[in-house]
Amino acid sequence: MRLNLREITAVMGEGLYVMDEKGRITFTNHEAQVLLGWTEEELIDQDAHQLFHFKKANNEPHPSEDCEIRKVVSSGQTYRSEEEVFWRRDGSRLDVAVCSRPLVREGKVVCSVATFRDITERKKAEITLKAAKDYVDNLINAANAMVVELDVKGNVKVFNPAAEMVTGYTLAELKGRNWFEIIVPRDRYPEVWEMFERLPAGELLQHFENPILTKSGEERHILWQNSEVRENDQIVGLVTFGIDITERKRAEEALRDQKEFLNAILESEPECVKVMSADGNLLRMNRAGLAMLEVDSIEEAPNEGLISFILPEYRDAFSALSGRVFRGEPGVLEFPIKGARGTLRWLETHSTPLRDAKGGVVASVSVARDITERKKAEAQIHQLAYYDFLTHLPNRRLLLDRLKQSLVQAKRYQRSVAVMFLDLDRFKLINDTLGHDVGDELLKAVATRLNACVRSGDTVARQGGDEFIIVLAEVAQPPDAALVAEKIIGTLRQPISVNGHELQITTSIGISLFPVNGTDDAQELMKKADTAMYAAKEAGRNGYQFC
Repeated sequence: MRLNLREITAVMGEGLYVMDEKGRITFTNHEAQVLLGWTEEELIDQDAHQLFHFKKANNEPHPSEDCEIRKVVSSGQTYRSEEEVFWRRDGSRLDVAVCSRPLVREGKVVCSVATFRDITERKKAEITLKAAKDYVDNLINAANAMVVELDVKGNVKVFNPAAEMVTGYTLAELKGRNWFEIIVPRDRYPEVWEMFERLPAGELLQHFENPILTKSGEERHILWQNSEVRENDQIVGLVTFGIDITERKRAEEALRDQKEFLNAILESEPECVKVMSADGNLLRMNRAGLAMLEVDSIEEAPNEGLISFILPEYRDAFSALSGRVFRGEPGVLEFPIKGARGTLRWLETHSTPLRDAKGGVVASVSVARDITERKKAEAQIHQLAYYDFLTHLPNRRLLLDRLKQSLVQAKRYQRSVAVMFLDLDRFKLINDTLGHDVGDELLKAVATRLNACVRSGDTVARQGGDEFIIVLAEVAQPPDAALVAEKIIGTLRQPISVNGHELQITTSIGISLFPVNGTDDAQELMKKADTAMYAAKEAGRNGYQFC
């Protein structure tokens, strides 16, 4: 069987058109007609540049003599561009990647063949990624705490304005330079360097306090909270949040031998300072602590003491911390409280035993600070890192993590895992005709319906565009996955009301199974499901196929 050019190019996933030496179109494939919005009859014999390449991205005219695609016939050189702008028949912009090649016969260029693909989704993803990065940068720059990021060698990568204010150095002065040569010289503070050297092994202390040297030579004490930075499951550095506790340290040292030491701390400390007895009763608490509990005096607190303000699920951990402190071990704990007037706060408390003259533990002394805003920032950063910006479904990064966990469990307990790759049929038509706002709302509605079709232990994720991936964590046999696929197809087939439009959509689903498909590699299972999805589309859409 011989196939002609039209049949071959009709199945291409890219647009294709042929231009003669005058820039006129002599041939187009079906995909080019769909992307540009003209029929074949309307395109043939038209000047390609004047028809859909006459204007730049900024709407300035694009003279044909400057068109690199058009020059291919005269120059005989292939032209490639990852970012060009074409203009559809309806006047809308089409971002494309283009490759135009000369066609030579008997040593002479007779025409050029240009292929192009729609990169609109890629451009939107780039914009979304930049917005997310800018959002995180703004959070870091607005933080009152010092925010510093170091690589595993100790070289500075991030240094926010709060850190600049404390140290006197600017980011420009420190970026790329070693922290342990300038701010915390290893020869002066060897114990800090020894602690940092444990970072690649994952043994870095979460909380750490050490002195630093400012640009003026002053020594200041910083309380750090450390967090590892990982890439591809490898530790590549750390991000640390620092609070300048220099003044507090000086106050502690100055008042240590004075009779009114505890009262002075209690009433001057901006953070919560409390003294607790072994049975959990509050013995002393400063004004800052009372304000956090939303009471005016200790007497207003319930008989159970501080633990009555702690949310129930954290009370056991708080009791365990108190037990360790009264055994002579200092400790740190983060927990949420609900004040007397109903306000929820997160506190980070540092507790230590208070001893009598004989060395016996008689009470615990704790300093707690309000970390509510930091918790909110961490939650926002986590949301950006692991969830889709539009649908709030898990993104590919979180999906892979959950799929890998499911595969580990499946191998351990001899279970099966199904991966379903979904693509909405002709979603682009809705975007093109009704606009991206309607398309976005439709994607949100689809996400809600997909979640309703699976169990709580399964994962529905957005791959990007109109593609979704579902991980069924426990599948007894292949027909079970088929039942879920049929449920999804039936659910999505029901009309969806979006912005006054009654929409009906279908989906094509590809399914891969572990261990049926012979691999426990998460990426490979996703590829197999993707391949099966395309088979479902070729079979007529609105259906599913197993790999």
